[in-house]
Amino acid sequence: MWNDKETDIDLLGYKTLAQTIESIIRETELCPLTIGVYGNWGAGKSSILKMIEKELKDDDKTACITFNGWLFQGYDETKTVVMEAIINELTKQQPWNEKLQEGAKKLFRRVDWLKLTRQVAGIAFTGFTGLPDPALIYSIGERFNSVISDPANALSAEQIGSLKESFKTSIKDKIEERNVPEEINGFRKDFEELLKTAKIDRLVVLVDDLDRCIPETAIAILEAIRLFLYVPGTIFILAADENMIAYAVRKHFPDLPASVGPADYTRNYLEKLIQLPFRVPPLGKTETRTYITLLLAEYALRDKPDEIEKIRALAGEVFARPWEGKELDENLIKSKLGTISEKLKESLLLSNRISAALAEGLNGNPRQLKRFLNTLMVRLRMAETQGISTLINKDVLAKLMLLERFDESVFSEVLALVAQSENGFNRQILEFEKFVKSEEEDSNDAKKKKKSEAKFPESWKENAWLVAWGNIEPSLGSNDLRPYFYISREKSPGFSTNIGLSVELNQIAEKLAAGNPMFIAGLTSQLKAINLSDAKKVFQYLSERAKQNSDWKTRPKEIEGIYALCKLHPELQDDLVSLFDNLPVSTLGSWIATGTKTLITHGSAKQKFEALLNEWGNQKENIILKSAVESLSNL
Repeated sequence: MWNDKETDIDLLGYKTLAQTIESIIRETELCPLTIGVYGNWGAGKSSILKMIEKELKDDDKTACITFNGWLFQGYDETKTVVMEAIINELTKQQPWNEKLQEGAKKLFRRVDWLKLTRQVAGIAFTGFTGLPDPALIYSIGERFNSVISDPANALSAEQIGSLKESFKTSIKDKIEERNVPEEINGFRKDFEELLKTAKIDRLVVLVDDLDRCIPETAIAILEAIRLFLYVPGTIFILAADENMIAYAVRKHFPDLPASVGPADYTRNYLEKLIQLPFRVPPLGKTETRTYITLLLAEYALRDKPDEIEKIRALAGEVFARPWEGKELDENLIKSKLGTISEKLKESLLLSNRISAALAEGLNGNPRQLKRFLNTLMVRLRMAETQGISTLINKDVLAKLMLLERFDESVFSEVLALVAQSENGFNRQILEFEKFVKSEEEDSNDAKKKKKSEAKFPESWKENAWLVAWGNIEPSLGSNDLRPYFYISREKSPGFSTNIGLSVELNQIAEKLAAGNPMFIAGLTSQLKAINLSDAKKVFQYLSERAKQNSDWKTRPKEIEGIYALCKLHPELQDDLVSLFDNLPVSTLGSWIATGTKTLITHGSAKQKFEALLNEWGNQKENIILKSAVESLSNL
């Protein structure tokens, strides 16, 4: 299994990108600087930030701080949270620097003042329109005391009634002694001085998960960076989905004039804020196969870390020059390791089979690739827990999961076909796989003949992805697929209960199970037409449902259908007698004797039922049943 957390271990060939950004960071003449690392969700942006952090770890002249806006979303006022978090992290790195700690306190006081102005703005609105929230008043009073150092003007619960006058004479007057523009400039100067006090050449702030924030939070973080923190010596690296940030900008400025246009303004806004964009490219087919091979190799060699490191080094060579066509295959790995274990060979073979389909279907997204493999491993572990691991071939399961992931409608069709089969093998699937594998070898006339004779759905041949999927080894049609659908049952509900029932048989069984005599009478011709094997499957389904009843004093509704089935297929009457014989006598009603005697006509079943009646007549646990049997014997 593989976790979904960011890592500084390069499994994607992104180390060169991280090193490129790191080299730019060291060019002090470019500071202040904001760098954007753009990519879709799951593309590996967070891992790139981790690699950058690792590259800067041993640099005494660089302070590297990570800020995750998503974690702080909903707490306090976003701009001030960003400022406080960065100051706090910087002071943690040098707890011994008293001058730095004093400078940080000065900045915290400025942040508190900015918070107070925002809260008082809220009071100005509510104070003249209605009673404000007492909790807010208390918060303002407490902060007012600490910032302005004037306890006499703190608002207590008793002063709420005279809020308007207090607002006009105390809070407002004190705040207006300092104005917001002056505070912003003062903060920037103090922040710049703090960096000098820390004796560092640069402060690198890694801002992650910006695209997970709601638009208001994302914009507030960007504004905090630009207004307060963008001073000489600072570098901000923002990891985000560019489209999500563009959406946040459009939401924040909904009323742009037509002459400007939202698209132009969004682009200008981002270009003004982010001077240097880097876009994480999706993995191509070669990179996807290399990534999947690395993951599977790690799984196969999880107890051999030295060999894993060697394979990672080989992968780095492949990632560095993908155009050369070099692949992380068995030959390349063997040249490095000397010998390859059977487990690793199996992993390499699986990677070879599924990587092309995953590369195309998942657009080279590392997170989605990892989730596919995790699901595969979860199902293999489920098979092991269920004690059916010997029935599951990992390659067959992976191929079936590709179908489940990329063509759910055909997956459902295959499920229905397997349900119709005798032993989980399906001729139609096998014929389709043979058809697509031999199509290119046939002449045009042979192709036409083969297409006309094909027994699988016509639509399958027109599906280009499905044709490519059919070419993947191994063949599904030559395997009993019932265990595979069983461990994949979140997409095939009820398969384990109705196993072996075709769609048609399942419809018949459900009508029989309803116990409606009119509906059951209308099924007579269909019940006569089914063969004994299918009749046994329906009987098994009905009997399993009937056994869910804990009390058989009254006849379960499924019995009506079982009677109809046994009447038209007398060979099933032995199974019916066995069903009744295995039930606790104390739970039975009189109907089981009187209602069944006339039905049982088959030779061996008749003898067994007479013996069962004799047992029921001699027992003392169920007097009602005993009396019913005695009444039958007197007829």
